[in-house]
Amino acid sequence: MEIAEPTTTLTDYLLALTGGVLGTLLLRERAAPARLFGLALLAVGLAAAIGGSSHGFGPRWSEVQRNAAWLATYGVIGLANLLLLAGAILAWAPRVYQRPLLGLSGFRLGVYAMLLTSQREFRYVVYDFIGTLVALGALALLGRASRPAPVPVMLVGIATSFAGALVQNSGVGLHQHFNHNDLFHVIQIGGLYCFYRAGRLFGDRALST
Repeated sequence: MEIAEPTTTLTDYLLALTGGVLGTLLLRERAAPARLFGLALLAVGLAAAIGGSSHGFGPRWSEVQRNAAWLATYGVIGLANLLLLAGAILAWAPRVYQRPLLGLSGFRLGVYAMLLTSQREFRYVVYDFIGTLVALGALALLGRASRPAPVPVMLVGIATSFAGALVQNSGVGLHQHFNHNDLFHVIQIGGLYCFYRAGRLFGDRALST
């Protein structure tokens, strides 16, 4: 069976495997923030699996199937962003602010989904992703006094993911058979590992009050 974009499909599947394995490992942790990070990584893995299949086999699908795969991929990415934010809020935000922040994050996901389904523009995916990275960085820095251990690796993960987003949006690849999407997938594997390490470092400590 011919694959339309073999390198992009392969790197997407590698990203999916990474998210699946690391996410499953985090689900074994007892701390709620770690488990939320685990669910986020599983969601990233699912999105990468759908995206990789779309890149590789999408040309054989009907337009309805391709549109459904597009919406599913970026909808699940939005869910992954929400889960990362929820984990960071529980880990670093004072308890009194946790419920409002979680509600605001859920509202943001609803707006994102509405825009994505009504206008189908990739820029909303970029905005949501960058906004998530900024919020994660702010939460980690503001809450570092109460839970400092995960902060350094978290910031590295944020920087890595931000660099990957810049590469993907630049359209610049390393080779005609290794384009910007392929490079983004490889960079994001490193970002996922950093988020996994941060999740492990959340440990079983009680949430801040």
